[in-house]
Amino acid sequence: MGIVADTIAGTARVAPAGFARRRSTAFDRLLGSLAPLHEAPDDASAWQTALHGLARAVPCDQGALVERLGGAANAGFGLTVGIDPEFVREYAQEFHRCDPFAGDDAIRAQIRSGRSMLSHEVLAGRALTDTEYYVRFLRRYGVLLHGLGGAFSVSGGGHAHVWLLREHGREFDADERRCVDVFMSHARAALRLRRRLARVERERDNALALIDAGCDPMLVLDDRGRVLLANPPAEALLRDGEVLSLRGEVVRAGRLLETDWMAPALREALVASRRRGGTDAVCIAVPGQPAPPAVYMVLAPLSVQPGQVRVALIVRDLRRMSPRFDAGQLQRLFGFTRTEARVANALLTGSGCEDIAVAWNVRSDTVRAHVKRMLAKTGTRNQGDLQKFLLRLLPNLQALCREDEALDH
Repeated sequence: MGIVADTIAGTARVAPAGFARRRSTAFDRLLGSLAPLHEAPDDASAWQTALHGLARAVPCDQGALVERLGGAANAGFGLTVGIDPEFVREYAQEFHRCDPFAGDDAIRAQIRSGRSMLSHEVLAGRALTDTEYYVRFLRRYGVLLHGLGGAFSVSGGGHAHVWLLREHGREFDADERRCVDVFMSHARAALRLRRRLARVERERDNALALIDAGCDPMLVLDDRGRVLLANPPAEALLRDGEVLSLRGEVVRAGRLLETDWMAPALREALVASRRRGGTDAVCIAVPGQPAPPAVYMVLAPLSVQPGQVRVALIVRDLRRMSPRFDAGQLQRLFGFTRTEARVANALLTGSGCEDIAVAWNVRSDTVRAHVKRMLAKTGTRNQGDLQKFLLRLLPNLQALCREDEALDH
């Protein structure tokens, strides 16, 4: 497990008696220390500055800011300031499991509250000294009896919580609770922004990784459909002119298709991308094909900033390719069974339920039952939507597989 994950901080003991008289000054300093979070939410030093600012406004003996994703600690920055390294090591290795402030019930109570809470409120009236965490661990680092903190949800199914601890006789007052509330509000916004930036960067890296792979025809277009980059298979496709062609620098439908579907498809991709936050691709069956369609276009926006629109156009021809998902990835992402993962790969070859049933020597109703469960798990409406959904995801899953392989080695 990573350390108490974005930052852990502690300050020298400073009596809070004069805090009320200097409230505006301390509060202004706190707000000043929070500004870097919004300018650089992925910078470790910005989080360190912010937590230092909180510890100055609300003096404490030990403090922590913890970010968790999916129940496991996210070893984000791993910074420590002014706190016993032995505390950090032991907490990370063992005692986080019995930390009463980080348990599921305590986190839910803090998130529901929506404000800072004192330790006895989080522990439902229990004294901190009665917990295993205090008896086995905390009391070795001082008589830390007073706690103040809170938790909040962040995107991606995770949460974050902040905790400050003081020794006996140094309770937290209303002004200090207000400072923690303000800190939590800014930290929540900064963490969500950091997640969004990471997601956009990951999507862009995945698209660029697929361009580098160069196995499928791929072009990079601007918002007018002008070709900015084409890999060798795409150049060959443009020379052939059957599916795609060029009019000047603008990509158009090929000569064998009745209508020019390219411009409307590009507009649809950009509208859908802006609606979804600029990170999702769309998959479109090329019009004018006999059923079932074999040629699809995946349009993956790389950037939707005004004046810098970049869209990757990937040609998926099921007659000339055999794309395959990693079964383990499908099982982890969507809860597919191993058989459902096989069905997914069969659909990507252009096979229908009847074809799969004949090839596997099973009843077609059995295959349809698998497809029905896959529709429910992916939120798609029918087999055609499911096939487009899988084709749209294939670039990202291929990149994820390469990342997993790199980590394994």
